[in-house]
Amino acid sequence: MKKNCKLLTAFFVLSLSFIMCRIQGMAAEERTYSVTLYAGNHGRFSDTSFVSVAGDGAKAVVCTDENGSFVKVSGLKKGEVVVFDSAAEGAVNMEGNSKYYIKGIRRSGRDNSAVDTSAVLADADRDYVIAYAVRGDMVSYEVRYEDKAGRALAQSRTYYGNIGDRPVPAFIYIPGYVPQAYNLTKTLSQNAAENVFTFVYSRLPSPGQGGGGQETGTGTKDTEEVERGYMENAEEAAAQEIRRAEAVVSTGGRTEPAAEEAGALSGQEEEAVIIPEGDTPRELVGLDDEEVPGAESGDKLRDTAFFENLLVAALAIPALSIACLILWLKKTGRKKEEDE
Repeated sequence: MKKNCKLLTAFFVLSLSFIMCRIQGMAAEERTYSVTLYAGNHGRFSDTSFVSVAGDGAKAVVCTDENGSFVKVSGLKKGEVVVFDSAAEGAVNMEGNSKYYIKGIRRSGRDNSAVDTSAVLADADRDYVIAYAVRGDMVSYEVRYEDKAGRALAQSRTYYGNIGDRPVPAFIYIPGYVPQAYNLTKTLSQNAAENVFTFVYSRLPSPGQGGGGQETGTGTKDTEEVERGYMENAEEAAAQEIRRAEAVVSTGGRTEPAAEEAGALSGQEEEAVIIPEGDTPRELVGLDDEEVPGAESGDKLRDTAFFENLLVAALAIPALSIACLILWLKKTGRKKEEDE
């Protein structure tokens, strides 16, 4: 009896040790993800300037191949957000008289009409493809970036699509602010004045503050900060356009990635911008009907952490059962010894 108890105790200790090591390993693991966007059949990426990453400050690597057939963002931590501004002018090189235009992006393997979100939350390895559409009754739409008082925080951007389309533009990172959503969508109207997508940003609390900054428009300090933030974003946008134009001119129409040898991937490390803790933006908000479920909210891929937790639970239950059995055997053995 004592020998059996010792064996069961040893087995229990080993099982418990394995579980604790696995839990520690899971905590220490820092899994990263990648998101790849393919150019498809009607164009090629001119460079990677239309891609940005927002997250907790980790560095993600953005690279493309020498043909511009794809852009890959790797080294993403869970919760970071990749923004593809693929509909921006110059992001994709197409034939001058092409009958197609960029409608947005879609999940690889899905129908071309199923446009996905342009701001992708990193929680699994994902593949996307540029969604093209045939030009029809084209109309412009404007994307604005404002605070709650209606003040512009960054220069608005103009895009084009067919009447009846539901484009999904993404937010842009603005220091000290967080938007109400990562993506907005609505149906394009024939009246361009109605085709306005407005990201409304809330002020994030400064270090040491318990609440957010005031946005009433009456404070001189707040006004100066907003104006400064607007200028910084406007200057960055202008500088980006200049860099893109210079790259196109210098290469006769496209920017070749810097690679040590032909066919090699070119990479550039971009420091992810930091979004401090605050109100978590929604994945997708529909402006037609106030709210639309996120394109992937009901169909998100589960990463291996779920299965790892399931494994730990499966091992923990037998271990606890064995512990109870050991205690019962010891109690039974002591009772027998007392009876003898």
